[in-house]
Amino acid sequence: DALLIGLTIAHPSRGFYYAAATTLGSVVGCFALYTVGRKSGEAFLRRKFKERHIDRGLALVQRHGWLTVALPSLLPPPTPFKLFVLLAGVADLKPLTFVAAVTAGRGFRFGMEAWLAYRYGDRAIDFARNNLPTISLWLGAAIAVVLMAGGVVQEQGGPLVGGEAPGEAQSESVRVEQRARAADVGRESFGREL
Repeated sequence: DALLIGLTIAHPSRGFYYAAATTLGSVVGCFALYTVGRKSGEAFLRRKFKERHIDRGLALVQRHGWLTVALPSLLPPPTPFKLFVLLAGVADLKPLTFVAAVTAGRGFRFGMEAWLAYRYGDRAIDFARNNLPTISLWLGAAIAVVLMAGGVVQEQGGPLVGGEAPGEAQSESVRVEQRARAADVGRESFGREL
């Protein structure tokens, strides 16, 4: 963050290039950790954290999908963002969904930092230094509100954020059976027309 701001202040015309490069680097690094999470992350997490915390984190990812990655990616350190990245891998969040969430969150964050540095120069550093705890608190509160609103929508029977609406989840065997029946009906209809 500090490097991005410093480089943008030193070379204002390159600010959004720096933001894009920073976003790309973050996405690549996060995807590597996400891949580790998919392969063997659960064992690592269960060694390092209490089981109830891991189960609660996995439930969050399964319930809210991409939001559990996108929202923490907006927050500055010391947010435990890498924990959410590992949890997304363990919970088997789709790779494209994961990359899109990290790209959106980090891209917005780094883009805003570059814009602030471009617009306000050295004052941006002072502003960030003096207001970072307050900004983090407000962003955290906003995230909590969004997640709670998602829970309310789910309880009222609406679609889950990043998931399927209640009652839409079907086992693969049920879907295969329905497709087979539809194919049989199609063949019967075709035979009658001839």
